Amino acid sequence: MQHGTKRTLDFVDLGAAGLLTFCTVSAVFPPLRTVGDNRVLSLVALVLWFVMAYWRKPVFFTRATRYRLIALAFTLFAMIVPYMFGNETIAHRYLSLLLLSLGYVVYEYYRDAQQLPILGKITKVTLGFAIVTALVTLRGLVNDPYLVRRIKSTGEFSSAMSAQGIGGYELVYFATLGGVIALSVLLMTPSIKTRISAALLYLLSFVLIVLSNYFTALLVAIAALVIALGLRARSMNRKSLGLLAIPVACCVLVLIVVLMVPVASPLGEPTSRMNRIKYAATDGIVAQYLNQRGPLLLESLESAVEHPLLGLTATRIEMYEGYLTGFGQHSHIFDTFALFGFPAGLVSIYVLFMPFKRRLKNKRMRVLSVPFVFSYAVILFFNNATPSLAIAAYFIFPLVFDRIDETTGNRATDVASEPASTRSIKYIAYYDTADNVQEQRNYVLAATNKLEYVFTALNRNGLRVEIVSACTTRGPGSLRGKTSVLGDQNTLKLFPTLSGASRFTRMTSRASVRVMLFVYLILHTKRHEDVVVYHSPGYPNLIVLAKKMKGFRLILEVEEIYADVNGESRLRAKEYRVFEQADAFILPTELLEEKLNVRNRPTVIVHGTYQLEAERDSAFDDGRIHVVYAGTFDPRKGGASAAVAAAEFLDARHHVHIIGFGGERDTQSLLTLIDDVSAKTECRVTYDGLLAGEEYIDFLQSCDIGLSTQRLGTEFNETSFPSKVLSYMANGLQVVSVRLKVLEASGVGDLIFYYETDTPEAIAGAIKTVDLGRVHDSRTRISSLDADFLAGLRKVLSR
Repeated sequence: MQHGTKRTLDFVDLGAAGLLTFCTVSAVFPPLRTVGDNRVLSLVALVLWFVMAYWRKPVFFTRATRYRLIALAFTLFAMIVPYMFGNETIAHRYLSLLLLSLGYVVYEYYRDAQQLPILGKITKVTLGFAIVTALVTLRGLVNDPYLVRRIKSTGEFSSAMSAQGIGGYELVYFATLGGVIALSVLLMTPSIKTRISAALLYLLSFVLIVLSNYFTALLVAIAALVIALGLRARSMNRKSLGLLAIPVACCVLVLIVVLMVPVASPLGEPTSRMNRIKYAATDGIVAQYLNQRGPLLLESLESAVEHPLLGLTATRIEMYEGYLTGFGQHSHIFDTFALFGFPAGLVSIYVLFMPFKRRLKNKRMRVLSVPFVFSYAVILFFNNATPSLAIAAYFIFPLVFDRIDETTGNRATDVASEPASTRSIKYIAYYDTADNVQEQRNYVLAATNKLEYVFTALNRNGLRVEIVSACTTRGPGSLRGKTSVLGDQNTLKLFPTLSGASRFTRMTSRASVRVMLFVYLILHTKRHEDVVVYHSPGYPNLIVLAKKMKGFRLILEVEEIYADVNGESRLRAKEYRVFEQADAFILPTELLEEKLNVRNRPTVIVHGTYQLEAERDSAFDDGRIHVVYAGTFDPRKGGASAAVAAAEFLDARHHVHIIGFGGERDTQSLLTLIDDVSAKTECRVTYDGLLAGEEYIDFLQSCDIGLSTQRLGTEFNETSFPSKVLSYMANGLQVVSVRLKVLEASGVGDLIFYYETDTPEAIAGAIKTVDLGRVHDSRTRISSLDADFLAGLRKVLSR
């Protein structure tokens, strides 16, 4: 047995964050680049980050998505192929741009590990250093308008300027993209404080662009401003436009003053930047690009045509007066085609722009996404790339995008007009309440707590829940349908059902209820409406058909793949048909997400019920260590029998309690096993019945240790999360469990005591090693996971 160690994991996370911070700060803070060979140091730091990330969350890499695999393959290709043909300089160039091809993979890691706050802090630190660099650079530009343009990647002058903190090309284009983000925050965020900060950052970036004399950057910034204002104006009323005109007018006034200041031309008489913009906006811009950039871009394209498969790297690229020949070196995209050929060039475009695809579909957020992607594309197609671009594109942009999207609470067009207090969502599940026990409806008690927790989470997100249940009865009489009110916000609809007295009526009842559920979905849903469906083998085909006919947005809550439990191939086909139709998922584990969500649909992970229970004074007072197993008696999972068998290897200080549910035969088999084991051990073993509600909570809090015992080697263990673990923790118990990947990778994995082998001796050994005096913060952790789930649920709901 080995207990998960939180301190080790924290050290790994902290070390990885420090390495990544070094890489990002190096990209925007020139003095750091003068320390040693910064390119090598940054490369080593990023490689070590990936090593630590693999150590912390190996499943992220072993079950990688298509995008991650392609990004990693392109990165390896761009590093290895140039070395094979003796073009080390090209390999070094793309090694220095490692963040450009793997930046979004880094973001995905922090997202999937539920550690985006760490990436947010790294980004804030990096942004702080970038602001310092911008201010120092602006001071230098006052005395020398062309100072930034003279800074190159190498040379004594450039090194001296970097040591003084003056940025060059990498700073200007980072400011270009950062300015687009700041402008969007200014236009979209309701917070006055945030708008003021965004306005200051936007002005800083725009003034830096203007004074640095990077004319392409200036044109991109102006175009992005026009696009953003145009998109925002389309969605605002006249009153809002009037309020927006005040800060925009102030910005324009300041910029006009800056643009009118004369600046000396290196080739001629002083002229204002406004005149240069006017010239470029008429006939000058075409001539400028045709005369200066056109031949360079054409040179790269010609090389790509001459070497279409592997590009120039398959040849020996010559040097002339210290410069590489054969390609233009003024376009990252075109140069990639020239250096690596058309296949690799197309792959690079996929790697660079695929991360924006999902966010571009969000119509309400296009004030940010459209001008940003436009600016990013222009820079990459008509200029060289730097690592600083990756920070803006793959760290800052998605973090800010998701934050604005979350705080503004955007919803789909079809339901956006409804007031928040009256907006409702339909939830399809096999569900009934304890108050309706007299009807003997068939539903799974184990799923009830999880369902009710998700209901309340939807309520806390401002939604009323209309629960539609397909439960039939096992009782002797037929039942009428009814709609019940649950609390202040939710309703429960139950359909009419025939008697459960005979096999024929049970089969007929199940079929008729499914037909009624299908008709209900056809009559009561509309296009783009959110409908949450708790995945069940009882109705996958009708859900698929109803969605195709009505076009509602299917949010599928999947606890497990049922075919993994019973091995039925026909059921597996049905399940995967409904998985393919889902627009979003609510899933219990990251491993299940990697198995189902191959198309990167919106997903929120909820391991179980993150509902803290108030502490009760209900502990046993007999001096024993009370160990409880709460759950199913299903022999396929083997948890109850494993808990009983472990008691044989415990002493008189222990009392093992079994509470839960099972069929008549399974329950009788378990009682027989309890009698057999009790005859062999001084440990007390008891079956304490099926408990629910307050009685269940009181009993759990009377115990010290909760058991999550189930058979190793079963396929469902790889994807389903044992929800009893969270129930134990929410009631303050220590937890002993078989070591599962889904547990280790979860947000509570380091709080669990694990056993390695599926034997009674190993389970008993793990129980004996639990330190009941150890301070554990399971309640605090559960509360944090609850807040994360609420935020994630908002992102899963329609825009």
